[in-house]
Amino acid sequence: MNYAILGATSGIGEALAKLLVREGHSVGITGRRTERLGSIKREIEEAPGEIYIQTMDITKPDDAWDAYLALETALGHIDICVLNAGVSNYQGSRAVDVEARVVQTNAVGFAAMFRRVYERFEQQGWGHLVGVSSVAGLIGYYDSAAYCASKAFVSNYMQGYRQLARRSHALIHVTDVRPGYIDTPMTEGKRNMFWVVSADEAAKHLFKAIRRKKARAYIPPRWMLAGWVLRHAPAWITDRI
Repeated sequence: MNYAILGATSGIGEALAKLLVREGHSVGITGRRTERLGSIKREIEEAPGEIYIQTMDITKPDDAWDAYLALETALGHIDICVLNAGVSNYQGSRAVDVEARVVQTNAVGFAAMFRRVYERFEQQGWGHLVGVSSVAGLIGYYDSAAYCASKAFVSNYMQGYRQLARRSHALIHVTDVRPGYIDTPMTEGKRNMFWVVSADEAAKHLFKAIRRKKARAYIPPRWMLAGWVLRHAPAWITDRI
């Protein structure tokens, strides 16, 4: 299988890329930090699989799509695309420019790339789109309202496209991955985290969800129960979290 991981310079994306290459897959990775992409490639270039790198900023949709096509050319074709690029305001900043960057990256940029990749998969007749949302998208939170809202958008957007895929002539799968707290630079400094897992462990769960072509996957799986509670809890409870 040929994978593209959009947003792989740290955290789950990086861990998944390393796991896949070591499993013998061909993987293309993207991110804004060109030097970091090169460093990751050097770390695993002796592994059984192949790795290709491509600089990409999904907040620039046209340039990002050109970068995706360049990666596709290098790989020959792409079977599975993991959209993991995202930013947070987990440090508690509610400045207008910070929230705008979160929404522009996590929602607007995500949607622009998702739709184009979906259309590309329809053209080739198959494909698997995997989007990394978050359990944070289940409810709003005072310290990261924009982030929570952006991840809710991601989940709902993918649900719509999963319904569309069922009506398509092509064989397309859509997986919504909802991580809980992962020990990554994105969560550095965040207080009151629980059920925290490493990026490597999260990548293993993610890989399993991809292989099973799950519609929705919580990472780690025990978040499924918490997700059910959060979705059904009355406002007088969730507003006090």
